[in-house]
Amino acid sequence: KLKKNRIRNLILAADHGLLQKKSSTKKKNLKSQIKLGFTVRNWLANPYGRSFELHFIEAIKHLSSKYNLIVQPIIQVHAPLHPQEDDSLATTRVIKELNKSSIQVNRVKKIKNVDHAKKIYADVDLLLGMRMHSNILAATQGTPFLAISYEHKSEGISKYLGMEKYCIKCEKVNKENLYELLVDVYKNRNDLKNKLLSSVKAIQINETQKWNKILSQY
Repeated sequence: KLKKNRIRNLILAADHGLLQKKSSTKKKNLKSQIKLGFTVRNWLANPYGRSFELHFIEAIKHLSSKYNLIVQPIIQVHAPLHPQEDDSLATTRVIKELNKSSIQVNRVKKIKNVDHAKKIYADVDLLLGMRMHSNILAATQGTPFLAISYEHKSEGISKYLGMEKYCIKCEKVNKENLYELLVDVYKNRNDLKNKLLSSVKAIQINETQKWNKILSQY
C-alpha cells in the first residue's frame, strides 16, 4: 500500500525479537518427561472464545494421557488494567481445569523481561503459543512451537521461519487437530530445533548486514 502511494524508501525488516541470542540455560527435566509450555490470550469476548479455550484444555489433557507431561503455564502479557490483553485471566482458567486431572502443572511464570523470557522458553521442550512473541522468542532458543493464530502476524512469522505447518487459526482449533499437531511437533522436535536455529541464524546474519549498511550512512 505504501508503494502504491509512491513511498519508495521502504525497508522490510524482521521482527527484532528474532535477533535475540540463545540463552545458556539448560533443560533440567528428565528425558522421560515432556515439558510443555503454553501462552494463551483472554479470548472469551470473541464469539468462539469459550469453545476455543475448552479445545485448548482438552488437547493438553489428551497429550498428557499419552505422554509423561509437565505443563508450564507462561504469562507473556500481564496487563491488569486491560483485561482483554491480560493473559493471566485465561491462564488461570486453563490451570484450574488442568488441575482437575492428574496432570503435573508447574507454578505459572510471568515474563519479567527479555532475558527472563529467553530462559523460560529455553527450558521447555515445546511451546503451545498463542502470543506471537512467545513463539518468536521460543524460536531463538531452538524450542519447537505450535502457534495459534488470531491475526495474520503469527501466520507470517511461522511462514518466515519455515514453520507454517505448525500454525493453526484459532477459529479452526479443535481438540483433535491441536493434539495431532502437538504430537507431530514433539516427534519431530530435534529436526525442528535444528531448523529453527538455522532459520534464526540466517535471519540474524541478513538483518545485521542490512542494519549495518543503513546505519553506516549516518
